[in-house]
Amino acid sequence: MWSCELCNFILRGMAACTAACSHLGASAVEQLVRGNFESLLCLDLSMNRLDTPALEQLIRNSWPKLQTLNLACSHMNVDGISQLVKGKWALLQNLVLAGNNLDSLALQQLVKGAWPQLQRLDLGYNCISSADIACLGNGNEPLVCLGQNCFDPPTSLFGRRWSCLQAVILGNCQS
Repeated sequence: MWSCELCNFILRGMAACTAACSHLGASAVEQLVRGNFESLLCLDLSMNRLDTPALEQLIRNSWPKLQTLNLACSHMNVDGISQLVKGKWALLQNLVLAGNNLDSLALQQLVKGAWPQLQRLDLGYNCISSADIACLGNGNEPLVCLGQNCFDPPTSLFGRRWSCLQAVILGNCQS
């Protein structure tokens, strides 16, 4: 379990923080947020059990410079996504949500978020099908990239709200 002093020692002035597979709960995330690491560019909280209270703590910080947020394999579901979209993610470019319990309902919540700089969205290894994604676009342009290689930007995906979006990864999702 992290203490606030350890958080301050590790993160003060650093550009990245990895707390993957650390068994973080709401109290540890609260301590992380309390540190108010305004210069943080990358936050990796993958392979933790980020329940709704932990995500409520995560969004309390404004994360003004955060560009990459990795929440892969964190046991998230529609409730977690509902909390995540309430956050302030002004500069977030990469959002990794692979390997969670996300489905079409979670995707409907995700599109409610304001992600003005989002370029890459990784939804691989979830319960989201390409049909779930396709129903959100206008059907006129390529919407998704399957696997790791993306050549056609999914410009119609999620409407004009995410105009910077270049790649949506759905590797090993349902078809």
